[in-house]
Amino acid sequence: LLRRSEFSSLIGNLATLYLPDQEQGRLQAYPASLPQDECQDPERILSELFNGAAERQPLLAGLDGSAVLRAWLSGSTAVVDLSAQFAEACRALSAEEEYLAVYAVVNTLTEISEIDQVQFLIDGQEVEYLSSLNISGPLLRNTGLIAVAAQ
Repeated sequence: LLRRSEFSSLIGNLATLYLPDQEQGRLQAYPASLPQDECQDPERILSELFNGAAERQPLLAGLDGSAVLRAWLSGSTAVVDLSAQFAEACRALSAEEEYLAVYAVVNTLTEISEIDQVQFLIDGQEVEYLSSLNISGPLLRNTGLIAVAAQ
């Protein structure tokens, strides 16, 4: 007798990732196929977002999934601990590019039903600003940044 738990890692599911579309100044939704048991895992989803894939670019050039030190849930808040390299990469961006990069993370994680907001840490510490964006408190999903699909 086979049990679902014995082969759940072989069953895929789609997670929605958001990446900046600099031309539109919006976030573009991309489906990512993940093992079913990883579709609700913030660290796994962030790894996919940062690492990119053949058909799309990573979130920030020069950074990969190692920029995510840790991610966990605290109630309905996803706490994301990012490396100092992430903060440094954001300093090289314009204010709009930084905003889109941060909200790519926020909107991607708030696709998980248990997550309503995202709190950022840099190397385990709360910081007030990355470059120009205040991240001192949890950030809520911003649906106004999501590009509307052409019909």
